[in-house]
Amino acid sequence: IINTSALVHYILSIDNHPLTIIEVDGTLVKPVTLNTIPINIAQRYSVILDANQEIDNYQIRAHITDCAPVDNNTINFDSALNYNVTGILKYDGAKDNPPTSNSYPLNTSEECRDVNPNFLKPYFEQKVPQNVISTFKALVNFGKAASGRGIALINNSSFVPNDNYPTIQKIVNGIKPDELSTNANPFTYECDSGDCENAAVEILIINNTTRSHPFHVHGHDFFVLYNGETNSTIKPPQESEFNFKDPVIRDVVTVLSNSTTVIRYSANNPGVWLFHCHIQWHLSLGMAAQLIESPSIFRNTTIPSDVTALCAKD
Repeated sequence: IINTSALVHYILSIDNHPLTIIEVDGTLVKPVTLNTIPINIAQRYSVILDANQEIDNYQIRAHITDCAPVDNNTINFDSALNYNVTGILKYDGAKDNPPTSNSYPLNTSEECRDVNPNFLKPYFEQKVPQNVISTFKALVNFGKAASGRGIALINNSSFVPNDNYPTIQKIVNGIKPDELSTNANPFTYECDSGDCENAAVEILIINNTTRSHPFHVHGHDFFVLYNGETNSTIKPPQESEFNFKDPVIRDVVTVLSNSTTVIRYSANNPGVWLFHCHIQWHLSLGMAAQLIESPSIFRNTTIPSDVTALCAKD
């Protein structure tokens, strides 16, 4: 199950058929069976469906939850929107009739959020890395540019990509990360001492908006150590509140409105990795940062000319 939307969060179900989750964002989990599965943009689940019902047709339902206001600031805000997308699970031998099956009750507590992280336990034990070499506090907000245009911000800076001269090419060409423009939103880290095999980066995603945001990290899976409730606080949580025993491992996590989520990942993949909200409009407005990991390692890389040619000016 993959949510390929640019904007919407779904609650998915198949009438009369509970779904057993066995994988989340590429990581195997201990089986957990649910009647409905909330899924945000870019999230993935592998499930087992037990086809043990009478031979018939059953409704597949993807209910759109109202997580982002649809108003005159939204593209095509006045267009018709079907909040209940449907399909059909057809058993072999079933007649060509519309389904008459009944839906599972919608659980409003699942709206605009992930499957409860307490339900999702890694199938294979993975220890949370403890040598935190860098901590990044990412304050998420909206604002306005000098022109009056709405923009999205991380730490009061709106990300502006350079399509013709990307960051990794700049660093390979000798430009230092601290020489990058402010609107490149760079966050740089190296493991200079200690147990670099166990090195980790921790990000506190501080959502100072009234909307939830599905945040994605490129190049890494991460441990969700803390996932604050809606309107809980944007004040950083205490480490005593973190789940170090068996946190869910994902690469997209929903950060609820006016709350803080804490993620941690192993710093074992040198490169330049995008960290961003996966709502396409928020990304286009600048809700992104660049994680520059171990530039001392990858700055000596030779980028093939056919790759750099992709970024050349027309």
